[in-house]
Amino acid sequence: MKSAVRNLASASKSAAKIKEKGPSAKSYGAFFKQMKKIDYTLIRSHRRTLCLEIRDGALIVRSPYLVTRWAVESFIKSKQSWIAKKLKQTKDKRAQHRFIAGERFLFLGKKQDLGIYQKEQLKEFYKEQTGKIIPRIIKKYARAFTIKDKIKIKFYKSKWGSCTSRGHLSFNAVLAMTPIEVIEYVVIHELVHTKVKSHSKHFWQLVQHYDSGYKKKRKWLRVNKHNLSL
Repeated sequence: MKSAVRNLASASKSAAKIKEKGPSAKSYGAFFKQMKKIDYTLIRSHRRTLCLEIRDGALIVRSPYLVTRWAVESFIKSKQSWIAKKLKQTKDKRAQHRFIAGERFLFLGKKQDLGIYQKEQLKEFYKEQTGKIIPRIIKKYARAFTIKDKIKIKFYKSKWGSCTSRGHLSFNAVLAMTPIEVIEYVVIHELVHTKVKSHSKHFWQLVQHYDSGYKKKRKWLRVNKHNLSL
């Protein structure tokens, strides 16, 4: 699952109208050497346009299936100024921690003095706490969903959780910063993905069945996402 707030830059032409001239081997190599400096995640789907999205400090590119990598990266290159501007805005909004004695950090939705002030120790704390909370929530829905494999807890830049095509679940370690009801929403979201892979109308109906107030939890994540980092 991904954060709802998005910054978009759509291509002006549909995928069907995109035309490109193949580069020479020399220019092709030089171009991709330059593009390696720009990290991004490419998501292909049955869409008609190219689209850039800045989400939680990461660049996401959405592309039609038939658009080549050269066309995708040419599009990215043409939007470098926009990308730099949006990345800076995202960075400026993020919580700035000093990691000094007495500093308060979010835990279960409230800022507290956790008695831990070193970044790596805080990361271990959040990973451990998230790893304890989420299995208890999953157990609560054991009758409706069967999860055979162990869940993974990791630090992600642009998602709260994920469900693979095989139903393997993973969650963002920073979720321990959020209120318990928000964590439960994220867990329900991913559990529903074990049955419905897309964000279809049916998917959201199932989410609402298990969490009638899920929209408020989504809004909380959207409003507070800039504070959910170390």
